[in-house]
Amino acid sequence: MKNLSTPLLLLPLAALLLAGCQTTARLPSPMTGKRRPSVIVRTFETAKKSYDRYKFAAAARQFQSFLDTYPDDPLAAAALYYVASSHKELGDHNKAEELYTQLIDRYKTGVWPDVASYDLQTMRSARE
Repeated sequence: MKNLSTPLLLLPLAALLLAGCQTTARLPSPMTGKRRPSVIVRTFETAKKSYDRYKFAAAARQFQSFLDTYPDDPLAAAALYYVASSHKELGDHNKAEELYTQLIDRYKTGVWPDVASYDLQTMRSARE
């Protein structure tokens, strides 16, 4: 009779590996890349927490403050996206469209302009 213990021991490992391979639609993490001063990262993270907790008015204000303070930081494109998205979630679609367009025009290429283009197109399609 064959020894079945080895394949049976591998089943839980395979299950763990497959569970880790789940795909979910998520935005890219804006925190990767170069190290930034911790105050800049904390400021961004505070605004992101508001957004993640569905506190869109607070998130819009906090991300706008981030942009006003750190307009040239590498996180600025992500911050502008979240300001626009917050306005969309608040129902201010005109402001959201204006900000998405500003993001696309300013940054031209990359993940954030691509996501903004998609959101903008989705908003416009929903109106038609």
